[in-house]
Amino acid sequence: MRQMESNKDISYFDKFIEFSTELIEEREKKLADNPAQFVKLNNVYNTVFSESYQRWVAQYTRGDTILELKNEFPSLIRKWEDYLRHSTHEPFTFDTPITADVRYLSNYSLSLWMLSWAYLFQLDEPMWLRLVTCIGNAGKDLLVERLILRRLPWLAAERPVATQLVYSKAYQTLYDALDAPDAKQAQLLTSFLQGWYKHMKKAYWHNAHKTGGFFGYWAWEAAGVTAAFNLDDSTYRNLPYYPKDAVAFTRMLS
Repeated sequence: MRQMESNKDISYFDKFIEFSTELIEEREKKLADNPAQFVKLNNVYNTVFSESYQRWVAQYTRGDTILELKNEFPSLIRKWEDYLRHSTHEPFTFDTPITADVRYLSNYSLSLWMLSWAYLFQLDEPMWLRLVTCIGNAGKDLLVERLILRRLPWLAAERPVATQLVYSKAYQTLYDALDAPDAKQAQLLTSFLQGWYKHMKKAYWHNAHKTGGFFGYWAWEAAGVTAAFNLDDSTYRNLPYYPKDAVAFTRMLS
């Protein structure tokens, strides 16, 4: 096990993962035994999903094997479905300016992370379709649409055409890399990674290494674009926040 993160030591992540696991298992058991005991059932399903993906990232940060994480990823989608299936769940949207509310940027980055993990772990098409359904927001954002249609091009006939990059200040350089000449792509990815953490100030997990609930800082979006568009990451793979081990893993599978 090789720890990926310097802000906290392995014992911190051991405790984080243990606490999350106990919380998830306790909630899931109560849901199975008697869901009527919860006044706000949708909040419980949301807790199970959010704790699960945070634990999943913490496992990567701790240095758990990529294969183990790959095998666990479909369960994250199923837990997201469980939450979104509930009639009283909060609408999942991200097409609001970055200055408006932390939840919108957090929803957007989560969508990109889930799409990136789908590429990194070579998710099969049926699960891809289930993930796309969870994300929703069809036609709302250029980068999200490009990542979806790169894997499922036939969906273009069924989805509205996106006309904007919702969070252009944070993501323009990453989006520009998709169509840039080969020599320029690495420069754009480098620029994106260098500014990534600063531009995530509105995300709920920003500065969590100081305030609590820290599960690791990773620009999964950069890894997802790299994998989806087969970019050469040799000049930026050692930059902070880039999950190079996950990219190396998916290329080994190819």
